[in-house]
Amino acid sequence: MKKRFTLILLCFNSILFAQNNISAFDSIMNAVDKYQKFMGAVSLCKNGNVIYSRAVGFSSIENKRQADAQTLYHIGSISKMFTSVIVHQLLEEGKLKNDTKLSAFFPKLPNADKITIAQLLNHSSGLFNFTRDSNYLSLCSTYHSNDSLLRMFSRFKPSFQPGEKNDYSNTGYVLLSMIIEAVSKHRLQDEIENRISAPLHLKNTSISPAIKDDQRIASSYSRESDRWLKEIETDMSIPQGAGAMISTPVELCTFITQLFQGRLLTDSGLKSMTTMERGYGRGIFQFPYGKRITFGHTGGIDGFVSMLAYFPDDSVSVAITSNGIDMNKNDLLLALLGVYYKKPYFIPGLQKPTLSAASAKSIFGKYHNSQIGMTITISEKDGKVIAQAEDQDPIVMEKVSDLEYEFKPEAIKITFKKDSNGEMRSFILTQGRDINFEKIE
Repeated sequence: MKKRFTLILLCFNSILFAQNNISAFDSIMNAVDKYQKFMGAVSLCKNGNVIYSRAVGFSSIENKRQADAQTLYHIGSISKMFTSVIVHQLLEEGKLKNDTKLSAFFPKLPNADKITIAQLLNHSSGLFNFTRDSNYLSLCSTYHSNDSLLRMFSRFKPSFQPGEKNDYSNTGYVLLSMIIEAVSKHRLQDEIENRISAPLHLKNTSISPAIKDDQRIASSYSRESDRWLKEIETDMSIPQGAGAMISTPVELCTFITQLFQGRLLTDSGLKSMTTMERGYGRGIFQFPYGKRITFGHTGGIDGFVSMLAYFPDDSVSVAITSNGIDMNKNDLLLALLGVYYKKPYFIPGLQKPTLSAASAKSIFGKYHNSQIGMTITISEKDGKVIAQAEDQDPIVMEKVSDLEYEFKPEAIKITFKKDSNGEMRSFILTQGRDINFEKIE
C-alpha cells in the first residue's frame, strides 16, 4: 500500500476549509499589498456563502482612505451580464423577441434592418466598437445624451455584416441599454434595481453616480515607476449597461450564484445566455480551469479592473475588483483558485524564481525519506522550481537562494545540503518539524 504524504504542502489532504487556508489567502493578499501590485478587493464564495473576502490598498490615495468591505468599485464590462439578464427577462416576458430588429428602435443606424436583439447580445451585429475610435479618450469624460451617442454610432461604418462573425462591441450593449429603457419605460438604473438588486438584496450594486458624489466609490489609479497616478473618470452617460456599474466582490458573487441557481432566469433563459457561438455567449463567456468549466466576464474602465467567475459543478464563485493593478489579474485569480482547489500557484506580484545553470544541475532529482516512505522529485519548468511527491500535484517553490526554496502560504521550506564533495545530495523539508530527504537519482 502506498503511503500518503501527510504534510499540507505536498498532499493537500481533503480537509474542511480551516484557518490554514485563510492564512494562505491572506499571504497572497499581503504580498500584493506589500509590493503595491494590487489595490482592491477579492471574494470567494461557495453556494453564495463567503469563504474569504479581503480588501487592500487605498480607495482614495489623496484622502488616505483605506479600502474596506464597503468600498465600491467600478466593474466595467461585467455590467454586460446584468444588461443581458434584463434583456433575457424581457424576452421571457414576450416584450422582446430574439429576432426583433434594431430598426424597431433606431432605424438610422447602419444595418439596423438586419441586426437582431440576439446579435447585439452575442457581439455578432457587426457594429463598430466605438471605444476603439481614436477620438474616444478625448470625449469619454464629458456627458453625452442618448441622441449624441446615436449620432456618433451612425457615423461609424460596420465592421462586418450582421451574423458574419463575432467581435466584441461595447456599442451593442449601449444600444441594448437604450432598448431596455424604451421597452420598460423606466431608466436602466431602475430596472437593475427592481429586477436584480432588490430581489437579491444587493445594496451596493447599481449604475454609478460620479465618484465625487459618493465617497464610498474608489478612485482609480495606474502604476507608473514607483507611484500610483490617478486616472480620469469616464462619464457614466457613455458606457451605460456596457460598463457603468459599481459593486463589491461579495455582491458580484451573490449575483452570479443566484443567476445560475435560477433566481433571475428560467432554465431556458440561462441556457440561451450561456450557449457559446464562436466563443461568445450572450453577455457572458466560458473559461477553462484545468478540467473544470467556469462562466463569467472581465471588466476594465479607467484604472478599474474586475473579474467574475462561477463554477456550476461546484457552486463556487470568485470575484476581483480593483482600482489599481500592476500585475496580471489572471495570476491573482489563479492564486485564489489554487488555494481553494489545492493546485500549485505563485504568490502574485513577487519575483518568480530563476535558476542558475549550476544550481539547476545540482538540486534536480529524486529524494527519498524511508521513515515516511515518501519520494519527492525536484525539477524545473519554465524557470520555476517544482516539488512533487509521488501521486501528488506538483508544487511551485519560490527561490530564496540557491540552497533555499519556500512556499510561503503554508510556511514550507526546503533547504538543500552539500556533501563533503560540494554536491547537493539531500535536503531538509521544514514545516513544524524537519524531515530529511536523501537523493536517490
